[in-house]
Amino acid sequence: IDITQKCHIGDCVYCSRYTRHLKDKKDMSLEAIEQALISYKDFPNKIGCIGGEPQLHSQFKKVCELYRKYFPKEKLGLWTSINPETSKYKDDIKQTFGL
Repeated sequence: IDITQKCHIGDCVYCSRYTRHLKDKKDMSLEAIEQALISYKDFPNKIGCIGGEPQLHSQFKKVCELYRKYFPKEKLGLWTSINPETSKYKDDIKQTFGL
């Protein structure tokens, strides 16, 4: 689930997420994230949290709470380029994501 278009790296010409081309970089609303998670109820594989850079979502702590509300840690993955071990969200990440 692409929860944000924000990225801390910059406007990379080679951005594989195409966020460079968006002028107004936004966060996905908590309501939309919750609906996306609900829609994956019967999905047999892992559920990812990606972006841009997901840790830049303005409500990342609440995003983690939503992921935990609907799925066990073993089913959840975080795709990030900010080191989770030094992140201000270190504890939330450890509680939420198994991958």
